[in-house]
Amino acid sequence: MEDTFGNQKEMEVVEDKMSKKDVKMSEPPAEDEDVINLKVEFMSSEIGELMKKLLDAKHTRVVEAEAKLSFEKNRQTAIEKVLISKLQQSGQTASKIKGLASISLNPKIHFSALKEKEDDKMKWFKEDPEYKHCVKETVHPQTFKKVMEEVYKRDGKVPEFVSYYPETKLSTRRA
Repeated sequence: MEDTFGNQKEMEVVEDKMSKKDVKMSEPPAEDEDVINLKVEFMSSEIGELMKKLLDAKHTRVVEAEAKLSFEKNRQTAIEKVLISKLQQSGQTASKIKGLASISLNPKIHFSALKEKEDDKMKWFKEDPEYKHCVKETVHPQTFKKVMEEVYKRDGKVPEFVSYYPETKLSTRRA
């Protein structure tokens, strides 16, 4: 038999090493005592009971994870609000920690037309010479937002059929 290792002795050494690896790989991992006790307990259970226990265990993990995630999101929101406040009080719009991260304020104003005032919205757009070209059948939401931003910047107010609220978000970038 021709081998690619050059001689029969090298081939035997390689085969011997491979067989030892196979033995090590085929051994099951050692289980701790708690896992063994659970297996013994579950072996005596019926399939239905086991399914319920599995679902309960999964549900418990999900509920715990959701609670932790909710807590962390609320914590993050609180920290962001404090950071926004501190940056605004100091007159800054951005801050940076070299090698770690940078943050910046992104002020926005959200506009929405009241549903019951849809006719007033369409009338306002049709009557305004600067924006009447925006009207087709309706006003596209992005067009509405952009026009309201322009009107607000120009006049400092918006038509009465529009509700709006300012919001400042915090942008974070890792270095």
